[in-house]
Amino acid sequence: MVRRVLKWVTLCLILVAAIAISTPFVLSLGPSYEKRSAQYWLYNSPLEIDVSGLPIGKLKIVEWQGVPIGIYRRTTQQINAASLFHQYVVPDEKTTDLPEWWGKWAIEKEDRYVHSDVRSAQAEFFVFNMVSPTTGCVVQLVLSEQAKKMKLPRNWKIGFVDPCTNVFFDGAGRVFKGQGVLSHLQVPPHRYTKESGGVTLQPNGYQGSN
Repeated sequence: MVRRVLKWVTLCLILVAAIAISTPFVLSLGPSYEKRSAQYWLYNSPLEIDVSGLPIGKLKIVEWQGVPIGIYRRTTQQINAASLFHQYVVPDEKTTDLPEWWGKWAIEKEDRYVHSDVRSAQAEFFVFNMVSPTTGCVVQLVLSEQAKKMKLPRNWKIGFVDPCTNVFFDGAGRVFKGQGVLSHLQVPPHRYTKESGGVTLQPNGYQGSN
């Protein structure tokens, strides 16, 4: 009996020693403090993009918080066309929330401009998450020339398509009705500074200067 007790005590001591030895090694496999700190600031710091030289009708793509963010400079016709598709797109009040894996930073629901016709802080620049809310594929820009080949409405000026599902969005990233999808393209928190000609992407809750 004593031998059996001593045997179990010995095994427990060996197990404790093994855990004590392996713990520092396991912890060393994780990201360092410096790396974790860099990741924190990456996801919690604003990013300013110079769009002063972006030609009208062109798309600029940057990476922010791990996803591609598109900045498209709209023409006057494309801005005016943003109000033409109200009856064809899913109303804001009927859209569904995106899955949790998108992250809570993605849409500034409190800001009125997200629910305006142009869905942007400055009408000329449409800032949007290029990852489709339906499949996770990167959406493609569809201009009027391409729209003719796709047999889209004649008054089509600009829009986007999910190439994996052929789900279409209008020029303000709103999804069209009748496609089985109720989520618009995301508009990340941003502001436009006329003086610098820049668009600043900023996480929700960021208290930087305006």
